[in-house]
Amino acid sequence: MITSAKNKGFSVSLLVVDENEMPLTRLKHIIESRNIKYLLISAPALIDDLPFDWEKFSTIVLSTRPLKQPFNRVTTSNYQAISLLMKNIKRKGYNKPGFIIRKNIDQIQDSECSIAYMGLCKYLGFDDSTPILFTRESTPISSYEKWFWKYQPDVIIQNSLTGITKEGPMSYREILDRFKNPMPARIGRCSLNANPDKEPISGIIRNEQEIGYSAIELMTSMIERNTMGLPNHPKNLTILSDWYEGETLPKKRR
Repeated sequence: MITSAKNKGFSVSLLVVDENEMPLTRLKHIIESRNIKYLLISAPALIDDLPFDWEKFSTIVLSTRPLKQPFNRVTTSNYQAISLLMKNIKRKGYNKPGFIIRKNIDQIQDSECSIAYMGLCKYLGFDDSTPILFTRESTPISSYEKWFWKYQPDVIIQNSLTGITKEGPMSYREILDRFKNPMPARIGRCSLNANPDKEPISGIIRNEQEIGYSAIELMTSMIERNTMGLPNHPKNLTILSDWYEGETLPKKRR
């Protein structure tokens, strides 16, 4: 995204909010002192707390997170992503999925993934007897294992490559490998945020580079039209996700 912006002749300032090194008051001062008018906000965890007069800025948010203000957005579709994933699970012959997602991530996404998952289980005819495992920072690895052996799903859906445990964040591969009673090798595994560069897990590619390119294109059009402030009719440009075959979801034997 930064490269694309520079190629179009923009000067880019990358500002990362940090309560110690970059608190919101310092961020506001930097933006005002540099006379920055165009904002691309990729992780808007604190956007509702930013002390800005948004009518003085041209802003695009790269997130589906519900926010107080009506911003233009460039995002992926959580529903399209999980629908694509579950249709591929069905195609491979799996029938009893188990979904693991961090509770705070699901809340940030306005429960889009968990709601879509439960609806698609019924619509696609899956065995929906396995409850979603919502994890928190206090979740021990033993809770993952207890959930798995109690419900015995034939495929595990993880929200990302990294899970969260009482011992801190770690890869799902590491979490599953630390089960005292080893998980059967035939169990499928897939991710809603696959990254082939880090792990060949089957799942969804969110096309983040295309999101960045599209955000720059939208920002360019806003600059050309001198569009400032909060829009009366916000745009929500959705970039569709792709399926990555990976190595962790072989066709299930009958």
